[in-house]
Amino acid sequence: MRAAERPAFVRKIRRAVGPTARATIALVQAVALLPFVAIVVAVRPFVLIRFGVMDASRIGHLCNTGGYLCLRDLNRSGRRTVDLIGCSSIICNHQLKVMFARALHIYPFAQLLSSLMRACRFWTRGDLHRIKFHFSDLRFLETAAETHLQFTEDEHAQGRKLLERLGIPIDASWICLHNRDSAYLDKVQSGLDWTYHGYRDFDIQSMALCAEELACRGYYVLRMGSATEQPLVSSNPKVIDYANHIERSEFADIYLLGNCQFYLGSDSGIFAVSTIFKRPFAFVNFPVPQTIYSFYHWNSHPFILKRARHMKSGHMLSLRELSEAGLATAVHTQSYSAAGIELINNSPEEILDLAAEVDDRIKGVWRATQEDEELQQRFWDLFRQHAPPHHGGEIKARIGVAFLRKHADLLN
Repeated sequence: MRAAERPAFVRKIRRAVGPTARATIALVQAVALLPFVAIVVAVRPFVLIRFGVMDASRIGHLCNTGGYLCLRDLNRSGRRTVDLIGCSSIICNHQLKVMFARALHIYPFAQLLSSLMRACRFWTRGDLHRIKFHFSDLRFLETAAETHLQFTEDEHAQGRKLLERLGIPIDASWICLHNRDSAYLDKVQSGLDWTYHGYRDFDIQSMALCAEELACRGYYVLRMGSATEQPLVSSNPKVIDYANHIERSEFADIYLLGNCQFYLGSDSGIFAVSTIFKRPFAFVNFPVPQTIYSFYHWNSHPFILKRARHMKSGHMLSLRELSEAGLATAVHTQSYSAAGIELINNSPEEILDLAAEVDDRIKGVWRATQEDEELQQRFWDLFRQHAPPHHGGEIKARIGVAFLRKHADLLN
């Protein structure tokens, strides 16, 4: 059985077994592992033993391990801790798993570790012995002195050969673009209906204008991805539709994202690869404002939003109206359609403006006007009025300057 087919097979078995039988199996496992749990609890005053399994089935989930590594470093001054970590059987990118294996020990018996984690939770009624791999922990990468993942000399040599085959000079800089569409999940997990994620999708061709501008600024521009609905069409030789290129590989995915000037695109998990290598990232077509506020507040590089519009009246919703409609945290396509709302993708010009701002800010040549800063302050002041209390640290997030000027009605 191919790995890509296994999840659907497992789901069928789980449905056939039923919830009552699954609960019985879980109870039997917990009882069988009680002696091991007793030992783990007994040594807890001296050493905390924790269990976890990296989810390597999707690249964003696997990248959460980068946040765990940073959090582990921060906690080293506390009690002595031993973490026993396994990895899921489905691996979306073997190169990334290999690099994580150089930064931490990955044990081969993931299923046993998962069972021990659940047994500890069952008997102790808590998560003290559970390792959580959560994307909110990516925020700890901001203050990390360096990335935990490093390319070896052999990998750098392989990377230089890759650049040569792609037509990119060794001393050139490149930018990685990405748009989200349903092609990847439809391909690797075809047994599920992914339309609930459709509100996040947009057309790659809307990024062609910014790609050509960035090429004019001296960069090579690579469209990332491993399965796409449409090619990126451009006559500029510096714009490369890498996702559909013969040189596309798991190694190349990581090497290019890990060494890019910056990432620009969707909030799909692929962005996290650049993040764990401490490369700047900026989002376009970001659909859920609350998620920026809650999970990406630490990222100071600007982003731009999809606008919400009433399908019947054509009225564009402000931040206040979006919140009052209960859509500030909506993460399901059906939530928008049920409310009679459609999300409007960013125009090519809006994406171009953001790309230019991000590049200028990274180069240190960006100059904001007082009016722009006042609009920015009004945006976040208004946002806080309609958002749940924030406890995750300083909010450094910014919305693109040109976008906010154009869409000042967000503040109504």
